[in-house]
Amino acid sequence: MGTHQRSVLCLIPEHGIQGLERFRRQYINHSGRDIPFHVTLLDSFPLPAVDEANKLKRIARETSRFEFVANPISSFPTTNVLYLTPSPLAPIEELTQRLYRVFPEFRPQTGFPVFHMTVALGNPEPQNKEIIATYFAQFGKQPLPLRAKSLSVYTQSDEQWHRCLTAELG
Repeated sequence: MGTHQRSVLCLIPEHGIQGLERFRRQYINHSGRDIPFHVTLLDSFPLPAVDEANKLKRIARETSRFEFVANPISSFPTTNVLYLTPSPLAPIEELTQRLYRVFPEFRPQTGFPVFHMTVALGNPEPQNKEIIATYFAQFGKQPLPLRAKSLSVYTQSDEQWHRCLTAELG
């Protein structure tokens, strides 16, 4: 079998929501469950060479950690994804715009990214109501308080995801 490889650049929050990773691992039926709870900032980001890694580390250093919340629960019905919506979006959008200025080749050609934090993926459609009820029973209906911690590049080789770079926010 040939190796299929891709990478993504993610914003990783500080840990602190007890049980959330276990919940995600249970309900994300996809290899992406190996990436911790995150917001994808740039999809198809390459494995960074030294110059790109240094640029990414500089952006992270110059970005203060910021507070945000994850609002429950939305869906992409055509792809059967349940997710939390980060809010406010302004600091995430500002960070993404800085990334686009430094890495313009990763700016989307059309549309805008829908920033989200996947909590369930690939489950049978009828099961989604049950998953949502389980989420609310475990975590409540209030937004989850979070604090941005780092930028991380994860790479996928075949079905395995691995962190290849982390840059702590300033």
